[in-house]
Amino acid sequence: MENMLTVVKPEIVADSSRIMQESCFAEQGDPSYANLTGFLGITLNDIDKVSDYLANWVGSEVINKVQDSYYHDSEHKVKSFLKRNVYTNENERRIMQKRGEVLGNAAEVGVSAVLKYTARGILSFKQKNEKFKVFQQLYSILALFIKEAESGADVNRGLAELNKIRNSFPLSASEKKKIKDSININDDINSINVSAILDKDNTELRNALAYFLTVLQRQLYQDKIPAHSLLPEYYSLIDINGVNAKNIIAENTENYDVISSSQLAYLEISRGIVKQTAISAPSIDLDEVMKRNKIAAQYDPYAIRRMKVKKSVINGSKTISGILAAVYTQNPALIKCSVSTALAQFSENDMIIESIQNQCVSWGMERKDVDTAIEGKKVIDTECNNNDANVEC
Repeated sequence: MENMLTVVKPEIVADSSRIMQESCFAEQGDPSYANLTGFLGITLNDIDKVSDYLANWVGSEVINKVQDSYYHDSEHKVKSFLKRNVYTNENERRIMQKRGEVLGNAAEVGVSAVLKYTARGILSFKQKNEKFKVFQQLYSILALFIKEAESGADVNRGLAELNKIRNSFPLSASEKKKIKDSININDDINSINVSAILDKDNTELRNALAYFLTVLQRQLYQDKIPAHSLLPEYYSLIDINGVNAKNIIAENTENYDVISSSQLAYLEISRGIVKQTAISAPSIDLDEVMKRNKIAAQYDPYAIRRMKVKKSVINGSKTISGILAAVYTQNPALIKCSVSTALAQFSENDMIIESIQNQCVSWGMERKDVDTAIEGKKVIDTECNNNDANVEC
């Protein structure tokens, strides 16, 4: 039996898929992803590979309206992170602001996505070693947060999420591994170095770090409330204090619930597509598919009231075709992520791509959305190749 499944571990595919999904939803202007807009992305070496995909992604009329309202104020001037100090090239800044006046045109939205992604440079630091230092400090804070977890916390789930966060850093795979290996086990909250994180130019990164701390708390404790939450203490470490800290914790918790529920939904649908593809193609080892699906499910983000989320995904349908069709009507962007992730579980194979393409069209997807999802597989493949688990020790 020919092995058509990718050799990449299913958890790496799942993590890489979530990084892509977060990048796309942040780019389209979904407010739940606001604290990630200045952080997420692929390494600069891979920008050319993903720019066309992102341009496609945000090029639709519906997403254009969302993005337009989120990135512009009532006078149609650019707001949010586009006004902040994220561009290193003044000429590109002026071009982008001018183009912002005509964002109503879908083609311009595509160009804006490329320009934003390229000009932002995913926190384009002046010096490479400065960038490494900032992400090293960010990772050290997150690792320490897990280390100081209370007895009974799900540390394995926390570490799995930490791996996913680290692999979303805009660094090379070897740099990510170097950061992982550089943790000082003797660090505590009073001795850990946060000087680079507190730099005035790193506001975007502190916002993302605050969100990631909230994410880790949810992985560690799920619905339980720890006897002593470390979040206020760690928020204070990055200069988020008092009432402001309480408000941001509440906002981040709410945003996490939205994001995790969406991710749980599309990942589950993707596994259904993979299973159905294997059933339809005798040359695919169904047992291996089921094994991979089971492993991948263990790396889903924790979602509150998980069973209710799963029930809402099914939405009364019992077949993957019915589920996909129902969700696609309400949220085509989510289904594109599902299809991209399903495709990424297979090696590069024209027969498989054509099979899934035809399947999805027969289930009600527009071919252009399927084509975008196929491009999304390439983005996930790129992320997988840049995962530090692929670096030999």
